[in-house]
This record gives sequence, C-alpha cells and structure tokens, in this order.
Amino acid sequence: MNFEAQLLNKRILIVDDDVSLSKSIKEVLVSRGFKNISNAYSISEGIDIFSISKIDLIILDVMLPDGEGYLLAQYIRKTSDIPILFLTAKNNPDDEVKGLDSGGDDFVTKPFLPKTLIYRIIALVRRAYKGESELITLTSCIIDLNNASVKKEEQHLSLLQL
Repeated sequence: MNFEAQLLNKRILIVDDDVSLSKSIKEVLVSRGFKNISNAYSISEGIDIFSISKIDLIILDVMLPDGEGYLLAQYIRKTSDIPILFLTAKNNPDDEVKGLDSGGDDFVTKPFLPKTLIYRIIALVRRAYKGESELITLTSCIIDLNNASVKKEEQHLSLLQL
C-alpha cells in the first residue's frame, strides 16, 4: 500500500450539528477517496465515537448544541495528538486563537471552498502520519519499506547493508 492509499484509509470524525454541511463534507471526502468517515452532531456524540473508535483526524465545529467545540478539543488533547481542524461561522481572530490554543491544528471559517478544505485535511494527515512505516507482510517475513529492512521470525536484515 503506498503512502497516498495509507492517507485515504485514515479515520475521520466530523463533529458538526449542521447535518446538511456534515453530509456535504463527507461526500467531498468520499469523492476524493477517503473511506472511513464518521459523523457526530454534538460534543457528547463526538466523545462517544472518539472513545470507542480509532480516529485519525477530527473536523470540529466551534458552536455545538451542548457547548463549544474547544471543550472537545481539550478533552481529546488529554490523550491524543491527532490533527484537529476547526470549522466555524465565527470570523473573529480571537476565536481562531482560542481554537489553536485549545489544541486545534488548523482553523477554517465558513463558508469555505470544498477543495480548500480537502487540501488542508490532506496536509494535516500527511504531516501527522508521515513517519508511519509501510509494511508488507508475506507468509514468513515482514518487509519494512521505510526502514529498508526485512524481519523473518526473529532475524532482522537491513537491506542497506547488502
């Protein structure tokens, strides 16, 4: 699996109470090739999904029915460094600072161009997961392409030493 395919397999959680916008974002992500996308419509739903699923990136609205998205970002930051991209209709620089200060990695104001959102998401995921090793597992060995090594049973062989 190449790096691009690995990126497209990342699990994305969209937390936004605007059902129509959430569905639109999901459709745009799917059209770009992302496969694992979940939706939550409140902080409590976001916490529930985050707690039981492996999430690799969160797209988080600031204004949610049960509080501000900043609270969810702070909750996530207690246990995880996954990328958090804030979405908001608020166009105040103080809100952007608050979002970044609460653990956000990027901040996008509504309305936005879908293409811009996609490329911001791709950039966040690429930076966050660039160090992941690409492994090929065969019947009796594992080939690590990033580290140029092969492991067979308990033997390790560096391909750089050949």
